[in-house]
Amino acid sequence: MRTILSAPVALGIGGLLLLAVAGWYTAAPSAAGRTRTYYVAADEVAWDYAPSGANAITGQPFEGLQKILTSSAPDRIGRVYRKAIYREYTDSSFSTLKPRTAAWEHLGMLGPLLRAEVGDTIRVV
Repeated sequence: MRTILSAPVALGIGGLLLLAVAGWYTAAPSAAGRTRTYYVAADEVAWDYAPSGANAITGQPFEGLQKILTSSAPDRIGRVYRKAIYREYTDSSFSTLKPRTAAWEHLGMLGPLLRAEVGDTIRVV
């Protein structure tokens, strides 16, 4: 004997299955979670957008419009701008930068990686 479910019943069962799976993925935080504290500051730095003084693609010195745009003058900033970058420190004194491991050096000037597990609390100071 073959049982055929009507469309509303089949959708109802599918919806319950979907809710069960969604509940499994969005489980409530467990009491075993820990607080992970990160000390992050937005530090202002002088950022040179053309540190070699030449076109990095062609290797040639700047000419024409490139030279105008990378030169400082009363009506333009030049190639060095002040910008803020997010950096991680070892503690709340914000005096010692936390060293970045070789595995994460590829992030360059991107901010620190904040890691946690399900149930943890991330605290950023």
